[in-house]
Amino acid sequence: KLSAIRNQLGFGTVAEGDALVSTREIPTGQRLMVWPAKGGPSGFCQCVVTERDDGAIKAVPLLREDDGFLGSLETGDRIKVRFWRHDDTEYRFRTRIVETDQTTTSIVIEHSTNLERIQKRDFFRVEVKFPIRFYLLNEAEMREPPEPAGNARSGTVIDLSAGGLGLMTSEEIPPEHLILIDPDFEGQFP
Repeated sequence: KLSAIRNQLGFGTVAEGDALVSTREIPTGQRLMVWPAKGGPSGFCQCVVTERDDGAIKAVPLLREDDGFLGSLETGDRIKVRFWRHDDTEYRFRTRIVETDQTTTSIVIEHSTNLERIQKRDFFRVEVKFPIRFYLLNEAEMREPPEPAGNARSGTVIDLSAGGLGLMTSEEIPPEHLILIDPDFEGQFP
């Protein structure tokens, strides 16, 4: 009863971009990669979560050829599970199979008390420290950026990834402005 109330109020749903803290928050439709913890078939099976409640997670194989993989697993078998959530990267946990259903080739797995977030970002961040010059662009300049002029600012890049960089500056960045990194930048990370 309590579980139904929590779900109706949306407590089992996590906003996109927010980290999951429990396997009880894994949404229906999430793809899982399932491995036997020891022994059993080699490799992994891609599954899709078809149901989830406070008691367990029900999953079926994504591909028909993986029916045999799940069919060889039995109640009580320990498994390892990994999954990627959109814009939130990779999670993993270990659990056990509560029930198998040969007719639907589904497994029911126990919730884990230890959901581990492997990587916090889509791209690895590298800690760095180097000076950089940048320019602020206002709303009008965003449509057609001007040639950088006398509005140069300076700061220090503190981390870097394929998706962007972290910048520290003592100067205020007004809201609704974009930062244009100096196009003439020459350094270790061009």
